[in-house]
Amino acid sequence: MAFDQSSRPTIFSEPVIFHKLELLYLSLHRRVIKFPKPSRHSLGVYIENTLLEIIELVYLAVSKKEVSRLLILNKVDIKLKILGAHLRLAYKTK
Repeated sequence: MAFDQSSRPTIFSEPVIFHKLELLYLSLHRRVIKFPKPSRHSLGVYIENTLLEIIELVYLAVSKKEVSRLLILNKVDIKLKILGAHLRLAYKTK
């Protein structure tokens, strides 16, 4: 999955991770809407919601300090692993 470098802002007001997560969500959304209807309304919604939750957690982690940040980033890591498993499942069931 390649990202278009021309859409990359020249000056970041936020950490690069937020831009990358936005591009990931847009790419993922374009793929989810191509899922067959039953999968789109179950697995597709779950995949999109998981990614949105990851984005929220990353924003939260940026606002926290030390131990709190590590705990939140640990949760992000777990959510990313779950997202990866569901993406593999979606790929295998297409």
